[in-house]
Amino acid sequence: MKPSFISHLATITLVGSFLGLGQGVLLAQSQPGGLSTLPDFDYWADRCRTLAQADQLEQAIPACEQAIALRSGDKTLWILYADVLYRLGRYGEAAAAAKSALRYDDRNSEALTSRCRALLAIHQYEAAIAACAQALEVNENWGTLTPKLAWFKQGLALVRVGRAAAGIKAYDESLKLDPRQSGVLTHRCQALLQLETFEAAIGDCRQALDVDAQWGGQSPKSAWNAQGSALQMLKRLEEAVFAYDQSLRLDAKQPIIWAKQGLILRELDRDADALVAFTQAVQSKPDYTLALVNQCTLLNQFGQYDAALRACEAAIRGDGSWGPLGPAQGWDQQANALAGLRRLEEALASAERAVNMAPDYPTAWNNRGVILWSLQRYDDALTSVDRALELRQDYARAWFNRGRILRELGRYAAAARAYDEVIRLEPENALAWANQSAVLWQMKRYDLALRAADAAIDRQPSLALAWYNRGTALSSQGRYSEAISAFDRALELTPTDTGSLTGKGLSLVAIGEDEAAVPVLQQALRLNPNQILAQENLKQAAKRILLRQKEEQERKRQEQMKK
Repeated sequence: MKPSFISHLATITLVGSFLGLGQGVLLAQSQPGGLSTLPDFDYWADRCRTLAQADQLEQAIPACEQAIALRSGDKTLWILYADVLYRLGRYGEAAAAAKSALRYDDRNSEALTSRCRALLAIHQYEAAIAACAQALEVNENWGTLTPKLAWFKQGLALVRVGRAAAGIKAYDESLKLDPRQSGVLTHRCQALLQLETFEAAIGDCRQALDVDAQWGGQSPKSAWNAQGSALQMLKRLEEAVFAYDQSLRLDAKQPIIWAKQGLILRELDRDADALVAFTQAVQSKPDYTLALVNQCTLLNQFGQYDAALRACEAAIRGDGSWGPLGPAQGWDQQANALAGLRRLEEALASAERAVNMAPDYPTAWNNRGVILWSLQRYDDALTSVDRALELRQDYARAWFNRGRILRELGRYAAAARAYDEVIRLEPENALAWANQSAVLWQMKRYDLALRAADAAIDRQPSLALAWYNRGTALSSQGRYSEAISAFDRALELTPTDTGSLTGKGLSLVAIGEDEAAVPVLQQALRLNPNQILAQENLKQAAKRILLRQKEEQERKRQEQMKK
């Protein structure tokens, strides 16, 4: 490691060996008679100041060091040197330089504040607090620095050590001296966030944005972000979305803010917008696990299973920034993507990993149950879904899946009770009403089946299944004309639905409309040749038509003979 100038001051030579060539520093000045002499202290000190003022900081360093080597007891040079080092990001050296100044004047508020801010930058918070406190207590010789800066830096250090309330008091002192400090107001807003004083935090961030001056190390995007966090905690979600939007307009490469925005948009049921937000987060940070797993989840919802699988695989390989569910969420969603691709055995393996990682994760147990249901392992599926319901009794999706599994097992009354629970939890769930209608029909409770189908239609008129179930219930009550109308509506929504085609064909047969029934049943069988009921009714209808045709021909023949 290269020794620091400060720790080896005594070993420094005055010119060439210390500075090296190419530093842009004059090594000698011509004198009368051809003699040369080294530049004196005033030359190096002036050069140090001039270069520092011109922000030529790298060039200023050797000049400052040369001046200090010539006169090490000059506190003002040590303070200037500390400032240059601080501005270059060489914070440890800056703290040491400020300490050297204090050896020659320990009641110098400028040196103490300079040391405070440098110590803060290298995370020596308690020492920084002490240095700023001493600067404020001494309160003299502030030089280029100010009491408002000392209060501010002390506040920052106090917040960093978990003393947010004390930090806010320090910020208040700084703001008393100058209320138009957007940077301090933003830090105060962030400290109030830590204390969960959200309304006050929002007020400070808004004031920072209104003032829009002296941002320091902060920026307007920081104020928008902190305001967004406070609004999010207060569940003022639309306002939070607006705040994050403002921040992202200022800087679109903020993956964490994109992810926060995505989570809020999901909470607002704006899933398409949420997917855009998570995609933006991933573009800014391709290994961002939190954004990737949420992207995977939404792609699964939209049926984009190939893309979902890629996102989940990337999430599992990513930076490990999982949400509260941990890696189990990634394996669970990967299972969903694989199931959507009909890679069911692989899906089950992923689902097993999810529940093994998080045995108390109801979503993973439910999704495992769905995969087992798809594999026709109904008893295992029921056990898995029941585990989800043990963990979360108000889990409507699990109750819905329980109903589907029980129906496959022929346990219609239990299935109806499961759908009752879904409807109790989600009265507007049209699909639950439609499925309830189906199990009630299988229990021969046709009036209730019809009511459930109508309830589904009221909630979602475009749900073809509900119209089909209405037609089935009406047909079972002998109300064939009404049933045909219901099947027609189902076929408008899904023209290739073999169930509705068959139902319509059977209803037409029931009212003696064989000629109309035949093409409908033929279409149903073209789509699904294995429908026995359609086959039998088509044969019978065709026979009756043929018989009627023969009877008509015979009648005409008899009439002709009479003539």
